Amino acid sequence: MLLSTLPTRILITCSIAALASAAPAQSVERVATTEHAVTLGGHRLAYTAEAGRITLPDSTGAPRAAIFYVAYRVASHAPRPLTFVWNGGPGANALGLHLMGLGPKRIAGQALVDNQQTLLDASDLVFMDPAGTGFSRAASAAAESTLYSTLGDFEATAQFIRLWRAAHAGARGPVYLVGESYGSWRAAAVAERLGALGDKIAGIVLISGGCPVGPIQPPEIRAALRVPAWALTALQHGRLPARPGARDSVIAAARRWALDRYAPALARVADLSEMERDTMARELASTIGLPAERIDRRTVAVTPHQFREQLLGSRGLTLDIFDMRRIEPMPELPAVLIGGYLRNALGYRTSLAYRTLEREDSTLAQPVSVNERWSYDSGSHTAADLAAAGAGEGPPGAQPWVLGALANHSGLRVFVAAGRYDSFTPCWANEDLATRLPADVVDRFTFRCYESGHMIASDDAARPQFVADLRAWLADGSGRAVAPSRR
Repeated sequence: MLLSTLPTRILITCSIAALASAAPAQSVERVATTEHAVTLGGHRLAYTAEAGRITLPDSTGAPRAAIFYVAYRVASHAPRPLTFVWNGGPGANALGLHLMGLGPKRIAGQALVDNQQTLLDASDLVFMDPAGTGFSRAASAAAESTLYSTLGDFEATAQFIRLWRAAHAGARGPVYLVGESYGSWRAAAVAERLGALGDKIAGIVLISGGCPVGPIQPPEIRAALRVPAWALTALQHGRLPARPGARDSVIAAARRWALDRYAPALARVADLSEMERDTMARELASTIGLPAERIDRRTVAVTPHQFREQLLGSRGLTLDIFDMRRIEPMPELPAVLIGGYLRNALGYRTSLAYRTLEREDSTLAQPVSVNERWSYDSGSHTAADLAAAGAGEGPPGAQPWVLGALANHSGLRVFVAAGRYDSFTPCWANEDLATRLPADVVDRFTFRCYESGHMIASDDAARPQFVADLRAWLADGSGRAVAPSRR
């Protein structure tokens, strides 16, 4: 195992009397503090890493969960922005954004290297593992039943942030929340909740999870605007004719057809004649590179799951759910390297297993993951909604949390990012949403699309531009609108 991040000085802090005076006595379990430096563009940036767990009490004061976090902070005379970061799942730990995207170190093969695109030079960072992930644990089975739910997760995350800030009273800079995938729901809803409690949030970053603002975008528009991504993917895999300038022309033609022809047909699909159904099916098939017989004449539609299975189905291949450019899924992160970093380089000593989205360290013959046990209790849904979520069409129960957060924070800004090859969140649907936002809040949004799949920050080609855009957005407190990227 190669670790390029051994600290120059390790301070394991088992007694935290100083922190306890600023938070409930039992809230911080223990903290390991280490000193490090990262070289960015030839310049050395010194920082302190803090790994620990904060206990969340229930209404009686009894522990209900211990939440693990890793915080990176840079000494400064002026207050620095403070950014809380998590992934999604639900039931995923923070490793994707922590050690593949925004943290000061990045996994490259079987090594940890300085991350030249870390956001640490622009903001202090706190990576949080939700209950049941990483080293975070619920205190009981009863607590799990609450924490493994959409609303319970939101409440616990808001509580974690308040306790962390109370224990670190010196962190006075503007606060940002960053979430990827389902974590974008968490960022938006937690910002709304904290605002209702009087805690100011400066901004939220919603990565590859859409933008939950309620039903201001007709469903047929959102469905139709999956077509440009599918057309681009079909071109990528040789299912559409390649010619000079094909990429731009394919995207433009697919977007125009989706809005002008397809969305109106989907809006009245029940009333379409047989001839109209056949025509739309053939046009859809030719636009996205599928055989015409693969298009269901009843719905005149293709689900994301069907597209991934059928585009290269004749070759027995299925597209990756997270990045449709790929056939094979992304390799798992090296567990030994991760364990060595957290336990040795950061000095966090524990006998706990570091849980991933797929596995739990359970004695059950067939452990059930947090994701499989999740309760989507933020809105009504049917068995069909849950099946659609499992097929990659997004979780059920989204609410207008972003608009609530904007109402609760007068200066809050929203950064929305998506990848063009993501099978979950269409870039072009976000672009259309930007034109439908209420006039009194539209200037507080920034929308960006990237040449990536679902995990934008983990994509070596997309990450530099993505982080550069984030740095610029953090530095721009004016709320000035930025037009959707056409890059």
